[in-house]
Amino acid sequence: MEPTSPERTSLNIGDTVIKHQAIVPQLLAAHALTGCDTVGCYFGIGKIKAVKVLKAGYKLDSIGQPEAQHETIIREATQFIAACYGEKFGPNDSMSDIRYRHWISSMGRKSAASVHQLKTLSPTSEAFVENVKRAHFQACIWRSALTGEAPDMDPLENGGYLMTISVY
Repeated sequence: MEPTSPERTSLNIGDTVIKHQAIVPQLLAAHALTGCDTVGCYFGIGKIKAVKVLKAGYKLDSIGQPEAQHETIIREATQFIAACYGEKFGPNDSMSDIRYRHWISSMGRKSAASVHQLKTLSPTSEAFVENVKRAHFQACIWRSALTGEAPDMDPLENGGYLMTISVY
């Protein structure tokens, strides 16, 4: 396969799928979890970082599976996002624990005069759980696209929210 101009690169998608077949089943979940049109993203955590974490062996098997247990989804997502931030994940860690450790480790690298930017920290556990619910719901919708039947899930219980419009 030849690129259309010298400035462009051409990739064989079939070869790419074969090369990365271990992470292909995880890509929808990783895309939703790290931010898409309906799910917020995390500062400094992009798609390239997500792919590197997937290649390191982290799994997102339950996100996007309607029958998955909420606790399993949250634990899996916390472990994955912690790895994206370069933090270890303990069996009882919450995202707030990861946030605190990340803040402590990043403050150790700063001078006393520099101010740490809060946007660089992971979200609190409460905000994270809502974001994971949205990512899970979005991944369920994407996975159901080939069947033609939407998942039987309540959007309000899966991180959705209502917008109210006031008419004066």
